[in-house]
Amino acid sequence: MCSSWSTDHLAPFELPAPSGLLVVTSELDRLNRAYRALCHCTAAVVHAKDEHQLIDSLCGTLVDVGGYRMAWIGYPGKDPERLVTVGAFAGVDEGYLQSVQIHWGEDEFGAGPTGTAIRDGKTTINRDSRTSPTYGPWRKEALAHGFGSSIALPLSDGDTVLAALTLYASQPEAFDEEEGELLMHVARAVGHGIAALRARQTLLLREEMLRRAAKTEALGHLAGGLIHDVNNMLTVVLGCTDELGDSIAMGDERQELVQDIRDATLAASGLARQVLMFGRGRADHARPVVLSQQVVGVEKLLRRSLGPGIELTFRTASDLAPVQVEPAHIEEMLLNLAFNARDAMAGKGFLAVEFRNVAIAPPNAIPARPAGGPFVELAIRDSGAGISAEVMSHLFEPFFTTKPEGKGTGLGLAMVLDAVNRYGGQISVDSRLGHGTEFRILLPACPPTAIAPRP
Repeated sequence: MCSSWSTDHLAPFELPAPSGLLVVTSELDRLNRAYRALCHCTAAVVHAKDEHQLIDSLCGTLVDVGGYRMAWIGYPGKDPERLVTVGAFAGVDEGYLQSVQIHWGEDEFGAGPTGTAIRDGKTTINRDSRTSPTYGPWRKEALAHGFGSSIALPLSDGDTVLAALTLYASQPEAFDEEEGELLMHVARAVGHGIAALRARQTLLLREEMLRRAAKTEALGHLAGGLIHDVNNMLTVVLGCTDELGDSIAMGDERQELVQDIRDATLAASGLARQVLMFGRGRADHARPVVLSQQVVGVEKLLRRSLGPGIELTFRTASDLAPVQVEPAHIEEMLLNLAFNARDAMAGKGFLAVEFRNVAIAPPNAIPARPAGGPFVELAIRDSGAGISAEVMSHLFEPFFTTKPEGKGTGLGLAMVLDAVNRYGGQISVDSRLGHGTEFRILLPACPPTAIAPRP
């Protein structure tokens, strides 16, 4: 019976044993290594503190204990090409994963074991890298790195494929049915482990964001009162500046100083109005609107503002329900989220905006409300750098920003959350470092009789 390590681990000067004994010894050795790897991987699932620790430990165990030539975890990318991105690896790589393209779409780069495991959710084996008909795009590099065969196993949580585990062996035909069964036990345990770790992280983040949201609301009311007084004082400064400018002859160089004062005061007044709207936002002008119709003008602005390096796509359901909102607030939310995504992508990547009807809010949506809809969802997904757990805990906090001084006020996302709260909606954020971010805004749909006039 073939195995992935039976010939790799024989001592080079070992005296030959009788052929029957050699088969039995190799079989026992293979099973022993397989069960040891399964036990180590199960223990890693139990003791892992976070997802990265789990997958890193898993790959190392499968190489060190299981005897595979290489092991790696691939995540399904959400980019248009559906690239598979590397989460962790161990063993003989030597640039292999950086030199090959692996997709999970329907093209030839998605027909291999890893892409098929992610796309179809089933274990897939490349039995011989030299002859496998679907292994063409990777054949040359695989053989150069000594990968005679490989197996890819979906890491899933129920019906949702979260990632794929791919293992390589030196010998062709190295993965038999019994070994595949053991590896599927490993994959199921790891898939449930990843799902549990993500659920725990989501719960912790949600609890922290709820605490921040409560503080944000209190701070918003306090800031609203203070900024109202500040804005009144800025109005006095503007009036004095106008009188001062009128008293200085045209052409006098002091007119430039007066203009500098006026510009700075106007900028401060604009910021004050923004804070005031955040602190005392109202929805007096809300009306039923279809979101996809409302943002037509914003789409043109975004295409100009994002730059040529960012691919912008808009998708909308043909039967999108109306929502009761003030149109300007929707435009403001979309612009805030899109410009944040642009900065996270450093001017290069893709930004997808999608409108659709949904029935249930995601489990990590805040603030906590009944999960049932119907809702209209505005989803914005980017291919940026992602958001760390530390930044995520402060994400909607007023005046918190990761941008350089002078490049942001830290009010954009706080105002988005404020508007979502105002209309009885919810917002969720899903992000991993290096894998982009997705914001989902859910607003209550109007009754079917509501008519949304076009802007």
